Amino acid sequence: MRVDVSQIELNQLNRRFPRTPTPIPGKDKILTFFKSFTHPIAVAGMSLYDPITREYLEDAVEAYEHDGFYWTNEDVLLFEKYNLQLDQSFIDYVLNR
Repeated sequence: MRVDVSQIELNQLNRRFPRTPTPIPGKDKILTFFKSFTHPIAVAGMSLYDPITREYLEDAVEAYEHDGFYWTNEDVLLFEKYNLQLDQSFIDYVLNR
């Protein structure tokens, strides 16, 4: 089920999940890095949620870690679909590997 998002809600989402409106250099490499991890360090007993479409997905929320960087599959989803803004030190780390 999909519910339309009002402009006020969209502004609130943009503050919670800052996005980059322009293409992200190295996005494919970053996604490949994210998706190379198949064994989460933690799995939550709740469904993955897309706050933009307000849809619950079948996947559980999973957390990952590598060299002191932590992320969830929600971060990956939002980065892939909506250009979620990532920490620059993480981007530099991945792109310079």
